[in-house]
Amino acid sequence: MEKLTICYHGTAEKNASLIEKVGFIAWTYFAKHLEDAVEFGGNHIFEVMFKKSEIPDNWQFRLPKHIPSKNIVCHYKFNKTVINDNTSLRKKIFNSNQ
Repeated sequence: MEKLTICYHGTAEKNASLIEKVGFIAWTYFAKHLEDAVEFGGNHIFEVMFKKSEIPDNWQFRLPKHIPSKNIVCHYKFNKTVINDNTSLRKKIFNSNQ
């Protein structure tokens, strides 16, 4: 099984509901650390599943493809008010690294 990981995307509230529906357009920025997503994005934070093999070593990255909403592990406001939490997807990522 391929190893999976979680990366982060921060955005403003006005963008969050559209991301929930359609995912992320090509060339969207993602960060490997929560702090970077908050600093450069906004207080709506998305934890997003990626294959480890598809992300570069940089602290932030962009991919030339659409990232579907099914890859969203969790969406919350930075104050940790959980809006959507896909625990089965979180477990899949954890198990892929065993």
